[in-house]
Amino acid sequence: VTSPRGAMGRITIFTSASCGHCRRAKATLESRGFEYSEVSLSAHPARREDMTALASRVTVPQIFLNETHFGGNDDLERRLREDPDLFDEEVRRALTMPDPKDARLRACAFGEGSDDDDDLSFLSPPREARLG
Repeated sequence: VTSPRGAMGRITIFTSASCGHCRRAKATLESRGFEYSEVSLSAHPARREDMTALASRVTVPQIFLNETHFGGNDDLERRLREDPDLFDEEVRRALTMPDPKDARLRACAFGEGSDDDDDLSFLSPPREARLG
């Protein structure tokens, strides 16, 4: 599965359903006009191993710009306080690069890691769909 824009770079965010920091991080990215691929650890708990191996952290959210670990919501908020224009520029630059090759940063295959094959909550809908 590629990012909503095709084979260009991707923001990947590992989340859990009950996480307030996750909701804030997603809302922040959306408010800045950035699409992201979401990996829900609530829907796909086996993916926590991927996140931990990639980020060396066990808390959510964990945000990646392509294959580069960016950090969590506190890191996101700090970077935006320090220099929001530089943050936007860095993200836009990352999004012009190829999609990550590391399979752990790709969305789950249909039904992977879930007993419910209809559960697609790990993948956020395109931004346009969320805006209605």
